[in-house]
Amino acid sequence: LRLGGGAPPPAGAALSEGRIASGSKFCDTAMKAEMAATHWCHLGDPACCEMENAAVAQVCRAYSVPYLSLRALSDLATGDAAADFNAFCDAAADNLLPIVRHVVRYSPSS
Repeated sequence: LRLGGGAPPPAGAALSEGRIASGSKFCDTAMKAEMAATHWCHLGDPACCEMENAAVAQVCRAYSVPYLSLRALSDLATGDAAADFNAFCDAAADNLLPIVRHVVRYSPSS
């Protein structure tokens, strides 16, 4: 986590760290509000939710493999994912590439 946080942030992007809620289905704005009130408040109020990381993290933990997730968020736990997804993907790739390069370059296993 320190390694990823040590990367210089891309221009116009903000780096942050926090809890991520991960589940097996897409959460729209109404479901996010319901989950925040009923479940997430007991889990440290995650900053966002997604569908991919939990399974990967669980397998890595089971096999004692270090795992770091770098996410580009299209919306926060309180937001709506209705933005132009293709434009978001281009911006996300541009923003994450320097961070991934930093992590790979300075990783102890490199």
